[in-house]
Amino acid sequence: MHARPVVRKRAILTVSQFIPISHPALFHDLLNNIILPNLAVGSQIEKQRTTVQLVAAVARHSPGQIAPALGDIVPLVLKAIQRDDEELREGALQALEALVLRCSSEVTPYQQAIIQAGIQFIKYDPNYAADDDDEEMADAEDEDEDEDDLADE
Repeated sequence: MHARPVVRKRAILTVSQFIPISHPALFHDLLNNIILPNLAVGSQIEKQRTTVQLVAAVARHSPGQIAPALGDIVPLVLKAIQRDDEELREGALQALEALVLRCSSEVTPYQQAIIQAGIQFIKYDPNYAADDDDEEMADAEDEDEDEDDLADE
């Protein structure tokens, strides 16, 4: 695995774009020698981060190739989400999103677990929490302005 994340990102894009036109045996080698071992529970966080990004990219570019392997992939991605690493968690959620969008019928057995993971981590999304606070503050400011307008009349 390359030390620079930008190089890994380019490699992920390149590999995912070649999978649809490559021989199925090459994908099976990728699955058995790279994807599954690097998603395994004991894998290094950096390898898991890169691998969940690869899963998402493959799902986007070649859902037909990855769909038969979802029984092996989805449980490992769901376990990766539980690790205490925000970047890994975000990548795993994006991979699940891509799998749901591109392999909707094949991912059906895992829908409940995927929804539970989404619900579990939506509670901690700072974007949602920040938006709620901002709206409440904006509403309070609007009320103050309305009261000031009434007082001026």
